[in-house]
Amino acid sequence: MTIDEAGHAFVWDPTTGEEILQLVGHTAWVDSAVWSPDGQRIVTASDDDTTRIWDANTGEELLSYVGQGSEAYASWSPDGTRVLINLGLDGSAVVWDANTGEEIVNFREHSGKISWVEWSADGSQVMSGGQDGIVRIWDSTSGQILQEFPGHTQAINFVRWSPTFDQILSASTDGTVKVWDLAGELINVEIPEVGIGAWNLAWSPAGDRVAVPYLDGTLRIFDPATGEELAATQPEAGRNGVLVEEHFSPNGDELVVVPVGGLTLVYDAATGEKRLQIGQEAMWGFWSASWAPDGFEFATGTTTYGDQTNGVIQIWNAETGNERLAIVAHPATINWLAWSPDGQHIVSASEAGEAKIWDAANGELLFDLYPEGFTQAIDAPAWSPDGEQLAIYSGDGIITVWDPATGEPLHKITTSGVKLGRINWFPEQDRLLTSDRGGNVNVWDIPSGTEVASFTFPSNWVAQLSPNGSQVMVAPWPDGPVSIFSIWQSRDELIELAKECC
Repeated sequence: MTIDEAGHAFVWDPTTGEEILQLVGHTAWVDSAVWSPDGQRIVTASDDDTTRIWDANTGEELLSYVGQGSEAYASWSPDGTRVLINLGLDGSAVVWDANTGEEIVNFREHSGKISWVEWSADGSQVMSGGQDGIVRIWDSTSGQILQEFPGHTQAINFVRWSPTFDQILSASTDGTVKVWDLAGELINVEIPEVGIGAWNLAWSPAGDRVAVPYLDGTLRIFDPATGEELAATQPEAGRNGVLVEEHFSPNGDELVVVPVGGLTLVYDAATGEKRLQIGQEAMWGFWSASWAPDGFEFATGTTTYGDQTNGVIQIWNAETGNERLAIVAHPATINWLAWSPDGQHIVSASEAGEAKIWDAANGELLFDLYPEGFTQAIDAPAWSPDGEQLAIYSGDGIITVWDPATGEPLHKITTSGVKLGRINWFPEQDRLLTSDRGGNVNVWDIPSGTEVASFTFPSNWVAQLSPNGSQVMVAPWPDGPVSIFSIWQSRDELIELAKECC
């Protein structure tokens, strides 16, 4: 289900990408749209001052609540009989009978906007967090305040119950996250905010960790299941602290990091300790990197190398840092490198409109994929999991899937033309997931070249598919939270997911 600024909500078939239903009635931006627990109704809240309940099968409007104000959000009680509406800027929230439209109770204790509200598992309580920095738990029937948790010094951004509902989690713009028990005691130490501007994202091979570099130059490793920070490091080199990219080694033990500024760094992925440093500090230097599948070597692509101004591939020993091979590859910056799954080949993509496949053992050029005179920048090459196909994006907006054994094109996909940030293969090798600088995340069917799903975010997003293809990790540029979403494989799976999460 998606929403737009014109006041419409759309239900899509996730398998075909076809529109199933359109909910028409709102006259302003729809702030939220949520399935009922039984999947038969949808509640939407809009800046047009209304919350509406719709029949999820026919699109018919069943009920309408008027008077909520703008920036309102609605959620179903666990049993689907009531709707909780956060009344936006009003500083209050109401519980509404989902069958009759009658207002049951109104919560009015917060001073300023309520940022987040959430039901307890049995629906008997509601938790809220507001701009006044206080978390409150309410009786959902009487509206009585049961508990208050002061402690934050600034507005609360969100609140969460623990899975066992004996603890609560609150996060604030004061830069802290707090965990409380239901006696009101602070359980753990505060977790400081972790920096701004996620530039890139990387999953570990097992999918049990994610690495996130930030614009302040920090690299942090998190548990994607809990959000716990496992390790952090501050690369000591790099122009403005910006990290261009990072990659886990095949066994997940190490991270190779490329900061803007002439160095390539290898870190222990468990501790954040620096193990290796290659290169010298400079205005520019290395711009891309890729591990060999066996983890014993990695390749880097440069913008400066001796007398060569641009475009040199170097292969390094991951233990000693010794250079084994240098290939003068392109007359311009190497935007991207990707090692083939079998370790025999490396593909390089250049700002000069070139993509080339090389023998990783001796540096021999095997294929120059794009025709002479092609001037559009090449980006984001991605090998299929079996190594028998290679997807590459060019600046004319085309994704070409190549046969790396012959250098011949197999399929072409025409995108919107907005520069892509990354191409991901699904494990079945019949679809691609892409993200672009316009905030679009798209799923493409490779044989037909058609778009089968599209998701639009409010800013430039980086997207990375998990190793098993079941989750996608996204981060907005230049600032915002890193989020992980499940990817459904069928309509039934989507409905079940919506029931669980929403």
